[in-house]
Amino acid sequence: MAAWLGCRNDHSFLDTAHRLPCSELEVADCGREDVDAACGVLCGCRHSSPLLAVMISQQPMSRISVFQVQPGPGLKELDSVPIAKPIYGLCAIYVPAIAELFVCTAAGPEPHEQESVWSSFSSPIFAWRGGGLKHVQDLSLPAPAVSCAAVRTVNAQFLLMSAGASGASKSASSHLFLAEGSFQWEVSDWGHCNLTCRRSSLDVGVRQRTVTCRGSPSGLDQPLGTMCAGSRPREEEICSNLEMCPEDEFEWRLGSWSNCEGLCGTGKQTRSVTCYARLVFPNRTQAASPRTAEDTSRCPVTRPAAEKPCSLLACGAFRVRNRVALLSGWHVDELQFTRDAECRMKISGKPIASGECADCYCLNSTGHLGRCGPELAFDGHVSDDMTTGTKWIAQCVPSGSSTFSGRMALAACQPGEAWLGLRADEPGNVRCIRLHQSGDRNYLAAEIALDVLDTRKGVWEPVAEWTGLTAQSGWQSLIVPEQCSRFVDCNGHGEAVGLPGSCSCVCDEGYSTSTCSLCSTGYVGFPDCKALPSASMAWRFVAVSSSAAKAWHVADLVFYSKLDCSPSSEVPRTLISEFVASNWFPSGSAAAELVHGMNFSTGPSKSSILSPARAFDAHGGSTAWIGTCETKGFNAASPDCASGINWVGVIFRQPAEVRCVRILQGQKDFGVNTVALEAWWGTLPITADTSGSGSDSSESNHSSNNKTGTGSGNKSEDPGGLTNQSFGSSRRLT
Repeated sequence: MAAWLGCRNDHSFLDTAHRLPCSELEVADCGREDVDAACGVLCGCRHSSPLLAVMISQQPMSRISVFQVQPGPGLKELDSVPIAKPIYGLCAIYVPAIAELFVCTAAGPEPHEQESVWSSFSSPIFAWRGGGLKHVQDLSLPAPAVSCAAVRTVNAQFLLMSAGASGASKSASSHLFLAEGSFQWEVSDWGHCNLTCRRSSLDVGVRQRTVTCRGSPSGLDQPLGTMCAGSRPREEEICSNLEMCPEDEFEWRLGSWSNCEGLCGTGKQTRSVTCYARLVFPNRTQAASPRTAEDTSRCPVTRPAAEKPCSLLACGAFRVRNRVALLSGWHVDELQFTRDAECRMKISGKPIASGECADCYCLNSTGHLGRCGPELAFDGHVSDDMTTGTKWIAQCVPSGSSTFSGRMALAACQPGEAWLGLRADEPGNVRCIRLHQSGDRNYLAAEIALDVLDTRKGVWEPVAEWTGLTAQSGWQSLIVPEQCSRFVDCNGHGEAVGLPGSCSCVCDEGYSTSTCSLCSTGYVGFPDCKALPSASMAWRFVAVSSSAAKAWHVADLVFYSKLDCSPSSEVPRTLISEFVASNWFPSGSAAAELVHGMNFSTGPSKSSILSPARAFDAHGGSTAWIGTCETKGFNAASPDCASGINWVGVIFRQPAEVRCVRILQGQKDFGVNTVALEAWWGTLPITADTSGSGSDSSESNHSSNNKTGTGSGNKSEDPGGLTNQSFGSSRRLT
């Protein structure tokens, strides 16, 4: 089968203006109408000879060849393309709008082949360009193509394809295709990069877009893109300016040290030590708010200490002293103080004494000679042999000395001049003394007294006396008589009244409990118990008990400077510098960081309902701050919140006194039964100059002497120099 591509002497290829065959036209005879027609393209206007497309079907490969008709007899083959299908039809269609000539084929399987052998039925389309055939498209059909024909109208060109099954029982179908007038490259916007950041310098991100060869007027895609002019636009490119990914940095975040906890002697200070993860970019900018790390092993190996010892005043000191003059001095082999009248529960501590003999040499428990210090009287090494036992020898040195064993110069001690005792490690009272003196009456005290140190006044107070101590060798047990004593019953901080067995205490100012063993409300730092200042730069409300819903709703908080909560005594909201809460990240000011017990600042919390300002906006129940620190897994904004403690408060620009508080809580399940009012103990570096705003509910009052106190004791050890930067103890309100 063959098809003329142009210059045939028939009506289809006549010049429209001259009505001459195309082959007889000269270039000068070609008008616009001729150029738009096949005649002008293929014959006298551009070609000197007609072209003939020939379909050649053969095994195993069919092909289409284009021949040029020579002036004399003969054909010259210009191009040939193979087709891996049998060809049943061949037709040419010219599209003036793009001056393109297409050679269309009707191709399909052999009649004897099953249709299932072919995955699809398609016929190839070729374009005659530059003296050759170019494969530009495949037409998909529901059945094998059996014939094709070109149909031309005034405004468009069409290709009519007939398709039918190989079996005689199946009907054929016709399909009309529109020849496009033009094709343009169409590109979409670039998509997102497949990487958001680079984890290493070798990572490369790529972004993509859709590139389509779009035909007009149909708007359909020409998948191969061969109909569009120019090279195909890029469909993907490397992402530029792709930053390195942020990485987690792990570090220990330290809370502030607590006040020295304990009653006396060696106390303990604690602080929170939390492993935090901070997501940062290589340029050190922060990508997200710090969060508590789930894997603490990622933090530095050396974990900072969460507690450390601290020193309080002595728990108590006891001593025995000579009541009468000693002829030659005082030797004590062993001394014990016990807490019980059975003389079994020894009190431990540091040995103390009035002094020791400077020119004497004593055996220690290892059998070596050395100084005769008080520790030898508490080493548990007792012997009746004067030459092998350990002992303390008093410091009494006479003006005129005598010689003993050629080495020791001893002198008489005046009454009360020599004493030996113990600074106790723990608080407690002495009920029994066990004494082992020298068997030589020249170095024995026949009368002694028990004294207890008044740590507040720094003086020794007598408790009991004994006489008639003999020179017999061995232990003597001295029972401390029961009596109402300031030091035994009231810890030296109150007057003891009543009879033994029913003693009571009238505590000194600043002390409380039946034995005066704690500071009273408004005082801190036992055993000193000094008064806190009446005004503070920061106040907060702490939930002591839990809410049923594990979320504390505080709709309104109002502070007053008078006990009656009178409107005129409301602390002006214009004094408020900023609002703080345990679940609200520090604003970045130094004051907020101190109050939160954190040494870093972050952006605000994500949810505005956590803003503490909602508790002071005077909007009543329509707004509320929500304490979320009891919620498991909540990203804590402070060490207190990490420990499940909810609190909300304010920082003032200058010290303010609070003596009455009005609080409006949420519904039943979102309220708490017990709260504590706490004041900041120390100064704050206020730099902000903002003002606050702030209805009505339950009231809680406390007097001017109860600035920040609690019945369970105070933790602070600094009595009021404002050097200890922390919240003071609280007044509990229920």
